[in-house]
Amino acid sequence: MASPKSIFVTWLAILHRLTTKDRMLSWGMQIDGVCCLCDASSETLDHIFFQCAYSSVIWHKILGLLKIGRSSLTFDQEVMQEAATCRHPTQQLLGMCFSQSVYTIWLQRNKKNFTGDCERPEVVYRNIIFKVACRCNDVVKAKLII
Repeated sequence: MASPKSIFVTWLAILHRLTTKDRMLSWGMQIDGVCCLCDASSETLDHIFFQCAYSSVIWHKILGLLKIGRSSLTFDQEVMQEAATCRHPTQQLLGMCFSQSVYTIWLQRNKKNFTGDCERPEVVYRNIIFKVACRCNDVVKAKLII
């Protein structure tokens, strides 16, 4: 039920095909490999989506909203967690939030990389929840308490 754009970008991320800075460096490009969202660590797939101070705020808020009592995992572990879950409404929401988060954080990363500006994590979190809520059916939306 996630948006086609978020599904596509998530699919690229799962295949490790997003042009993260560590990939560009492996191609021999002369760029700064530091994450533009936090300016603290190398930009890798795991870092951007779950280890970066910016994105970890977003993901922890989503896990808290869905009352999932665990910390974030690596990107591949999160993907496996999503793949192993059932059709329970909370798990559907988690999958939708995962996909929308990957897409939205990637957009913010690109915005910061190319314009030097991005939204605050709290604004991005509310955006993600709004977009997920708009695409949910009533059964799944009932699990989403804002």
